[in-house]
Amino acid sequence: MLELETLGPVSRIEPGGYIDHDEIWQLRNAAVTESEADIDALITG
Repeated sequence: MLELETLGPVSRIEPGGYIDHDEIWQLRNAAVTESEADIDALITG
């Protein structure tokens, strides 16, 4: 399993303001080794 944490830009939010941070999750069936190159290729397509 590979889990990535997403971060939004650092922003100052004024009182009463808000900010959205949308994520899109994908579940893929993929055979990879533990090599960094294989993992990078899967993530970047």
